[in-house]
Amino acid sequence: TAYRAINNRYYQIKADSEELIKDYKGYNYETETGKRDYSQKIAQMKDSPELLSAMKAHEYITEVDKYNKALKSEQDEVLKKRMEKELYELKSAMIHTVDSILDQKQTLRKAEWSRLTLFDDDCIF
Repeated sequence: TAYRAINNRYYQIKADSEELIKDYKGYNYETETGKRDYSQKIAQMKDSPELLSAMKAHEYITEVDKYNKALKSEQDEVLKKRMEKELYELKSAMIHTVDSILDQKQTLRKAEWSRLTLFDDDCIF
């Protein structure tokens, strides 16, 4: 069903985002404490669409968690159904946002490859 597909994608994005943010924080911590120098890795990640999408996903995840908590304690069935619908819409919005960010990355990557191809054809070596 559509609900299951949205839920599956939501939990996949959630897991991927949490892992990426954990790695990013770990690299920062190790660099700040002098254990290792991950400055280049941090710089690469900082401006990456992957980290941006993970941070946006985290904002949605926080809201979804609040909805889930409220949903568990809700007694009114009509209100509960409305909250479930809003929860589904929130998860859908998160997926759309993350996919849009990552799609922009693909578009930029294709444009970069096109640019390289143009220069390669003009190469005189």
